Amino acid sequence: MKGFGLVDGIIPEPVGGAHANPQLMYQTIKKTILDTINELFAIQADERINQRIDKFGGMGVFVE
Repeated sequence: MKGFGLVDGIIPEPVGGAHANPQLMYQTIKKTILDTINELFAIQADERINQRIDKFGGMGVFVE
């Protein structure tokens, strides 16, 4: 899905899966969300909007 641009990234799970260490998984998710928010705030609103239009407009398009 990442290769097709349907997801932005993959959050790695702890060894044994998220259920094996939920506290570590919570911390990982929180850090990922906060890092992403900071990256988005660094981009001007118009540019963020254009990026989203391009992203969603390209979904489902297959180039051979």
